[in-house]
Amino acid sequence: MKRLVFSIVTMTVVILSARAAEPTNYYASCEGKTGQALLAALHNVIKGHTQVSYSGLWNMYKKTDVDANNKIWDMYSNVKYTPGTDQCGTYSHVGDCYNREHSLPQSWFGEATPMKTDAFHVYPTDGKVNGQRSNYPFGECENGERLSYNQYVGAGKLGTCTFTGYSGTVFEPDDVYKGDFARSYLYMAARYYDVIEDWNSDMLAGNAYPAFTTWAKNLLLKWTRLDPVSDKETTRNEKVYTEYQHNRNPFIDHPELAEYIWGNKVGQAWYVNGSPTPEFNKPVAGSTINFGSAALNRAKQVVVEVLASNLTSNVTVSVTGNGFSSAVSTITAAQAMNGYNLTLSFISSTVGNATGTLTLTSGTASTSVALTARALSGLPAGPATNIGATAFVATWTNVDDETATYTLTVKQGGITLDGYPVTVNAADEAYLVSDLVPETTYTYTVASNILTSNEIAVTTIAAIPSVDFESNDDLEAFSASPDDDSEIATVSMYAEYISDPITLTVTQPFALSKDRNIWASSITLDPEEETFFVKLRACPEGTYTSSLVATSGSYINDATVLAGTSVEETSGYNTETFDSEWINENINSLGAYNKTYSITGSAFNMQLAGGGFWTSDTGHNGGLAPRFAKSGNNPNPSLTITDELSQGIGTVSFYARKWSANETATVLNVQYSIDGGATWLDPTEGAVEISSAEWTQYSVSVKVAKTTGTRADRDLRLRFVRDTGARFFIDDIDITGYKEPTSVDAVKDGKDWIAYSSARHLVIDFANPRAHVDIYSVDGRTAFSGRVEKANGLVLPDGLYIVVIGDSAHRVLFK
Repeated sequence: MKRLVFSIVTMTVVILSARAAEPTNYYASCEGKTGQALLAALHNVIKGHTQVSYSGLWNMYKKTDVDANNKIWDMYSNVKYTPGTDQCGTYSHVGDCYNREHSLPQSWFGEATPMKTDAFHVYPTDGKVNGQRSNYPFGECENGERLSYNQYVGAGKLGTCTFTGYSGTVFEPDDVYKGDFARSYLYMAARYYDVIEDWNSDMLAGNAYPAFTTWAKNLLLKWTRLDPVSDKETTRNEKVYTEYQHNRNPFIDHPELAEYIWGNKVGQAWYVNGSPTPEFNKPVAGSTINFGSAALNRAKQVVVEVLASNLTSNVTVSVTGNGFSSAVSTITAAQAMNGYNLTLSFISSTVGNATGTLTLTSGTASTSVALTARALSGLPAGPATNIGATAFVATWTNVDDETATYTLTVKQGGITLDGYPVTVNAADEAYLVSDLVPETTYTYTVASNILTSNEIAVTTIAAIPSVDFESNDDLEAFSASPDDDSEIATVSMYAEYISDPITLTVTQPFALSKDRNIWASSITLDPEEETFFVKLRACPEGTYTSSLVATSGSYINDATVLAGTSVEETSGYNTETFDSEWINENINSLGAYNKTYSITGSAFNMQLAGGGFWTSDTGHNGGLAPRFAKSGNNPNPSLTITDELSQGIGTVSFYARKWSANETATVLNVQYSIDGGATWLDPTEGAVEISSAEWTQYSVSVKVAKTTGTRADRDLRLRFVRDTGARFFIDDIDITGYKEPTSVDAVKDGKDWIAYSSARHLVIDFANPRAHVDIYSVDGRTAFSGRVEKANGLVLPDGLYIVVIGDSAHRVLFK
């Protein structure tokens, strides 16, 4: 499938998007309040939303989360997925597919509804990055791991938190989406104000207010200030409100609410149209504007957004600090209240760090922020960012025009890496260096035709463990019935940087197995094991979902969703009792073994060959029953239902008995046809032995549907054929209908076979039972080479093996 990719670009200008217009007086009941009272008032406005089903989110995303090119807007990667076509349950790499990411993980609130399907925190995201994030908190990590695969790059990184107040593992989204996720969390605190105290996470305080721990509150405030509301958010907010949930995210409509509830305006009353007193909303007082690195004697500019309310006089712009300056000294009140982009500059003739202050004043209102910059000799190379186990981003400052190119050189141990130096666009000011070794030190330099940067050293971090799943089976399309399990899905597990056993769990009625024989809600695999199996057990009618959870030590991955339905078999057909008016009227002409009769029964039209009716015979519940001839009278006595069985054939039940106790036993075959009787097929267990002279009930499972997959409609028929033995009777024939469940086959990665261990035997299921099999130990020795005709015919010593058939392979662990 073809996907689009966009480039990672360093943004220096941020423009505030126009607010979506909420309905008049939507937040009127919240005005004049602050702090907890304001949060509680918002809760009363947005609670009781219309719930979208979990599967319904897929269709919702086609409207709420697409860009101008109708591609999924993924906040976890640079991949442009096609809605619907590229959605998934399993993945191996960044760029494989997108799934549904609970930005506030399900495990925090026990997977309960309506939180589980609340669109204001459940987004479509890259499956692989979603799995990497797992249920770790959001945070900031200077040296986190950013996933990549070919041209696809994750929009976030996982690592040890460096934000003040927390030191655990966190996931840090890219700056451009931090405000989106922060406002999602603030929404959850308002929408679920009445229950959030019962949720459990390192980001949550266990109360209704402030709801978040101190470090998490500070993080979310920082992010919502850093990343203003975008057109993406306002458009999504409007669509979710008007077409789906019919509630809004207040922190998108009015991002300043965060300050009145948790931030620097707690204690001040909030109003929809702003405080009646003059104030500066942006830049936030006490924040810092960092210019980064600049070359000597070359100006570097940044753009600062100025936003104010209720001003009555112009804004005076004052900048202090050596090298810092402003493009203007005055901003009109109207400009400031509509949002103004103020350009600041820094230039220095000496090497070193510089600090300054920006102060904005209008009447009694004022705000001050710190300015920082660093002047370097030569071309300024910045520190590496997004440092992961196998990649980092090299940075620099462009000191030339927008069309210039630089040369990036990367070394390890003084030796230039293969593929370097490379030519980069100077204006990008960033380049992803990938395919590296964990916990290894590298250096890089950036050069123009005239200048060369200082050498920057960077050490990749330790590899972060991961467990991923892959299957060609649709793990959200299991189909069972109250009487039958679903087909079995084959799943491959790929573990990286994990040495401890991995426990997989699902919730009932889903079940897991290592060998397709023993099924349970939890199984434990070694990291080297590749294959396991999933099915939906027989269960009452309904729709079922479960997370496939992998845990190993402190690692957890609960991003893979299982889903399926249980459907009753179709009602079937009336019971054939052979007591129809037609049979009773013609009974005197139906008593000869050597004839074939066309019969109108009580439920079906039938053809009886090698049998007949006699008034002296008594059926199962009285009445009549056909008697079949013994061997010698007719080679194949049979009873054929000539009507088309349009509801499918599920289970065939009937009563039968020998004509007398002295008769020999009879073998009766139940057969079906899918082509109107032109050819006949035997079910797996279609033969029964009639050995008693007493009426006995027999059942045969046929399970053939009217239609299946993409094949044409089947013309279904059924017949009973005497194989060997003596005379016997048949009566009260019941046939249930059957709908074929969604096909879930064992083919994966283009292979038409699977291999796994069971009871210390090698099991190979394959289409070609005489395929040539090569089995190797991990050190390359041949453990077996030849044809395997019996699926469990090989016993191997303990160890990890590679099983190869043709050009495909499976890993199998014997233990």
